[in-house]
Amino acid sequence: MDTINTPIPSDQKFNFSLFYSEGCSTLRHYSQAVKNIRTITIAQGLAVIYAITFLTKEEEFILSILAGLFGLVLTCIFYFLHQHYLNLSIASLEYIRKLEEVEFAHEGIGSAIKNARSKFWSKWIVRFIFTKALYLLLSISMATVIIFDLLKIIQPNI
Repeated sequence: MDTINTPIPSDQKFNFSLFYSEGCSTLRHYSQAVKNIRTITIAQGLAVIYAITFLTKEEEFILSILAGLFGLVLTCIFYFLHQHYLNLSIASLEYIRKLEEVEFAHEGIGSAIKNARSKFWSKWIVRFIFTKALYLLLSISMATVIIFDLLKIIQPNI
């Protein structure tokens, strides 16, 4: 994963508070974006799953398959957006930590967040649940209904 490679200025013209507040603002922005993408994904997933199950119940199998494919594509897009925003928030946190190393003799909030985050994310199951489980669950649900609809088209007697 890439981190921000912007050099930290070490001369007298370096305005720590400006860089630090911008770094914190960027971190806050991307952290909120991660949360918003998860929320949007849940709403989109529930809406699409409801629509495809309703269409299946009404025996509109072609429309159900198309809605399911649309849901799968949208879920993939949201997954990649989520990963991108998550990587940017991690990079912002690393930049804040580097700024604190330059300015403070002790650890600041960036280092505290990084340490807490590292401890929390150290378990693979936590990383899986927070980064992939939602998208995988929605994709499997939509794919299951799509497969069922395809089977109903091929063999209507099922």
